[in-house]
Amino acid sequence: MNVYIQELRADHQRLSRLLNFLRDTLPGTRVRWTPEVIQPVTQCIDYIRSYAVVVHHGKEEVLFRRLAARDSDARVFLDVLVAEHRLLTHSSDVLHQAAIQAENGRPASQETLGNAARDFISTKFRHMRFEEDKVYPLLEARLTLEDWKEAISEMPSVSDPLFGSTGQAGFLPLRNMVQSHARRRAHGTT
Repeated sequence: MNVYIQELRADHQRLSRLLNFLRDTLPGTRVRWTPEVIQPVTQCIDYIRSYAVVVHHGKEEVLFRRLAARDSDARVFLDVLVAEHRLLTHSSDVLHQAAIQAENGRPASQETLGNAARDFISTKFRHMRFEEDKVYPLLEARLTLEDWKEAISEMPSVSDPLFGSTGQAGFLPLRNMVQSHARRRAHGTT
């Protein structure tokens, strides 16, 4: 398997752990959000906005453009995926605004945040499955070595601030919570 596809898949695996943590952290619709709940939710949203929808999607879109140039049949669903990237970016901005209002104690915003987060999570999981099942195999099959070299030079070169080897200190508490949650899920204790 291509090392860059492996990197994108690894991003998806890490993002899946984060999304599972976020989904399992969200209180029910009638439960009052406490600062202890809102803070990790806000950190998840900050990570999604700063890395997943900017850097990760940026890398994919460089590759999508290369694939569209090689495979005209792929253009239609690649256009849909790029549109979904825009939708996910907008959704993460809506989540961010709702989180700010929820932090200020507005109950309606808390319910909005919970519903918007659940919608974002389900959309993102579906989106990632489609990329992994349909698009990544096409990238491997259709792109030439020259395509890969050129694409790599165009990709954003930002390390993952949450899961990267040089993760940002501000994300360390969230990283620990997500990793602990993933271990509990793996052992069926969540």
